[in-house]
Amino acid sequence: MIRLPSVTTGLVRTGARHRFVIAGIGVVLALAILIAPRDPTAAGAAPDLAPLVARGGVAFVLPHAWLAAPPPPLVGNDRVDVLASAVDRNAAAVLAASDARVLFTQADAVVLEVAPDDVAALAVARAHAYVLLLVLRPR
Repeated sequence: MIRLPSVTTGLVRTGARHRFVIAGIGVVLALAILIAPRDPTAAGAAPDLAPLVARGGVAFVLPHAWLAAPPPPLVGNDRVDVLASAVDRNAAAVLAASDARVLFTQADAVVLEVAPDDVAALAVARAHAYVLLLVLRPR
C-alpha cells in the first residue's frame, strides 16, 4: 500500500481562517453600528399640518421626483400653479392644480393645500406619466 502525502490540508485550514477573520470583522462592524450614538434631531418630528389646512381643502405631498424641473425657492403660504404635460413635445401643458398654497417644504417634497378636484387631477396626471411643473405665483 502506497501512502500519498496530504498537501491540501494546510490550504483548507488557511481558507477557514480567512472566513473566520472576515466573519469576526463583520460582527465587530455590526456591533459598532448598533452601539454608535445617533442624533435624535436628525429625523425631526413631522409638523402637524391639519390645523393649517383650510376648510374644503386637502393637503397633498408632491414629491420632487414627479417634477420636470426643480421647484422654485418656496416658503409657507406661497401660491403655486401645477402644470402637467405629456413627455412628448407635441402635447400642450394643462393646469392640474390652480392657486395651491404651500404649507410646508421638505428636502424632497412640497406639501400643498389644494382642492379635492385638484388632487384627482394630479393623481390622473401621475398615472398617465405626465411630468409636472411648479409655477410660483406673484404675491
